[in-house]
Amino acid sequence: VRASIMNKAFVKVLPVLCATALFVSAPPAAVAADTAPDKYKLTMSTGFDYTSGDYGQTIDTQIITVPVTAKLKYGRWTGKLTVPYISITGPGVVVGGSGGEGGDDGGGGGSGSGSDGGGENVGTAGPKRTESGLGDVLASLAYSMPLYSNDTIGTILGKVKFPTADEDRNLGTGEFDYTLQGGLTQNIRDFHVSGIVGRKFNGSSAQFPLDDVWKFSLGAGVNVTPGTAVGVDYDFRQSATATGDNVSEATAYVTHNLASGWAVQLYTMTGFTDASPNWGGGLQLSYMLDSFEPHTR
Repeated sequence: VRASIMNKAFVKVLPVLCATALFVSAPPAAVAADTAPDKYKLTMSTGFDYTSGDYGQTIDTQIITVPVTAKLKYGRWTGKLTVPYISITGPGVVVGGSGGEGGDDGGGGGSGSGSDGGGENVGTAGPKRTESGLGDVLASLAYSMPLYSNDTIGTILGKVKFPTADEDRNLGTGEFDYTLQGGLTQNIRDFHVSGIVGRKFNGSSAQFPLDDVWKFSLGAGVNVTPGTAVGVDYDFRQSATATGDNVSEATAYVTHNLASGWAVQLYTMTGFTDASPNWGGGLQLSYMLDSFEPHTR
């Protein structure tokens, strides 16, 4: 059964993969010679994400996520793996979502929140309870390149959600999800604007019947000092059900580079529909290890 589900998902994703391959293989116009670094850059990060909302119910739902993320960058390629711990307290209407991965190097804004975080408002209301455990593991691969100039960066990203969370405890849907998206970032001195358009292919089951959805994000930020940046993001995602609301939320963040490869980010967010939390916030702490060259014989 699982193989049949994956085959159907591949058929849906294949046309977008072909378009992605054509985009990546096409040579950018008027771009300087390739100066991609020849060293790997490994960044480890963790944090704490908290959201609270009523999701159209009389009882609020609180979600706590503690993700551990490894990001490996080599030249124009960036791979990312996130393993989250998740705790959900509420009446059961919210099912665990994308594991609190936060920004995914997809060409959009730089906050640690986003429309893939939190959860899906697809459960059935019942008595208030708390469920905790391993969330859904996320893996992504992104390719970035300059377009027209080195100040305009295009990014293609693919992401897979592995169903490692327990669907019987509403910590996940128990299905694979796939996301393909493209993004643009325009740098103007210390200021940047960015945007993402993507398609999320949701795994669907009798317990959690979900539709595939479109999503987009807009962001803007500015470097207020050489080591400090502030910004705002807006995230939108279509409802995965015929009767649910669309996800719509905004995030404000500040990121500060500490000494010796450490960086910290603080963010706060608010939602505008019953599919989004009323409010939330979090912290991310990251450390970039020394760059290292690939092993060669």
